[in-house]
Amino acid sequence: ISVEVSSKCDAGVCSDAADLETLYNQILADFTNFITGGLLEAEIRSWANNRAPPVPELFFVEVDTTSFYTDGTFTNPLSDPEDSVEAISVTATGTFSVPDLNQEVAVVEVATTGSFSVINLGTQTTEVNVYFEDALTQELESVGLLPAGSTVTVTSIVNGVVQYEIVTYADSSMDANTAVSQIQFSLSQPSTMASITSLVYTASLASSDPDLVSDMSTISVNSFSEGITTPPTSTSKVTTEGEFTVDNFDPSSFNAAQIEEAKDYFENTLTQELEDILPEGASVVVTGLGDDGSVQYEIHFYGTSSADSSTAITSINSSLSQTSTLTTISNTVQAESASSSTGIASSLSSVSIAQNIQVGTTGLTMTAAEEEETKAYFVAAITSSLGSDLPDGSVVTVTGIENGVVSYEITMNADSSEDASTAVASIETSLADASTLTAITASVASASSSSSNPTLVNAMSGVDVLSSTAGTTTESTVAKVMSDG
Repeated sequence: ISVEVSSKCDAGVCSDAADLETLYNQILADFTNFITGGLLEAEIRSWANNRAPPVPELFFVEVDTTSFYTDGTFTNPLSDPEDSVEAISVTATGTFSVPDLNQEVAVVEVATTGSFSVINLGTQTTEVNVYFEDALTQELESVGLLPAGSTVTVTSIVNGVVQYEIVTYADSSMDANTAVSQIQFSLSQPSTMASITSLVYTASLASSDPDLVSDMSTISVNSFSEGITTPPTSTSKVTTEGEFTVDNFDPSSFNAAQIEEAKDYFENTLTQELEDILPEGASVVVTGLGDDGSVQYEIHFYGTSSADSSTAITSINSSLSQTSTLTTISNTVQAESASSSTGIASSLSSVSIAQNIQVGTTGLTMTAAEEEETKAYFVAAITSSLGSDLPDGSVVTVTGIENGVVSYEITMNADSSEDASTAVASIETSLADASTLTAITASVASASSSSSNPTLVNAMSGVDVLSSTAGTTTESTVAKVMSDG
């Protein structure tokens, strides 16, 4: 480690070369005692323990005091004006693109109601409510009118009239109103009502009540009425993504209908398992099945604070890390799929979820303290990744983290403007290199994963530094008094 020590001295005290020589000798003596007396080692250990977060790698650091030396070189600027030493102080700024980091996701929520008149609907049970909810959901999803996170609820069935409410989300009020109009138009079509009739009857075939099956075989959805649509309102959205590694499961040969049915089994079972953990308004969506047997899912939280969403995410990840939870989900999927309507019962008969992987989280925002902790992770990552491209004595500072952008500045000294330009160019080139960005990503991810703050751990899960953009460079001339050691 090379060290440069500088000090200011009032002109009344350092009036000539002898005074400055005395100051130099005092600085050298104090600094030598600081190193060789063990104070540097003690300071490093104290800082590492008291810092938030602590730096355990430095808890037991040892400074080899015998390795300290100075070469005795000292230029006294007062001994001859021509001997003054000048340096160029350079500050280079830039930004990293880190999608979703400390970035709120705002969406628009809208609720719309309506009803269907159903001929021969005499049975009004919770089971029938579910049949109609699932039928409406499947029908709207099949034409792309039910975005992830939307909910369909049958609020009542009275005298053959099925009342429902659909809550959906969009990026803007215009998009929300358009979505409601499209939903209402779709549900008013005779072909849609015929499809709902068929889906309800098909679902009832799994019932153990033969009278219920018989009742559902004679129903017919024959008319639709619009209800009330609430004005769109803004709300926040937090999404956590995960993936199950599933053994004994190969959906590579499934057709579209079989894929959707398999996704429903996993989605319904996961929702059921997390029922006591999910806050109000949260929803589980299985987004895909991999040919390798993996199951991708998202959990959406609407209208909850970052702290509350993060608490739920932490509880979810804790639950899904338990072998017993994964076994329960596996067994339930096996049992539910035994009555598959698309012929996938045998493909799901022995599924076994081996592992849950947290892929990433979007929409979480940080407190000031969490942002400061994250800044420290990026400072360490940037400094380490630049290595020898960072001149001795340089200082890396992360000045802000907001809306997926990490802003930084690097201050360094150089002997000339040419040297300064060369150093800045080298740093900018290095930070734009894909391998450097990967190294920064890995360093930050590793450091943040051991944070004692679960909200920060969740906010940093899936962090990915995608690109670097150079900012401004400023130079100023400074005088320096040096002793090399």
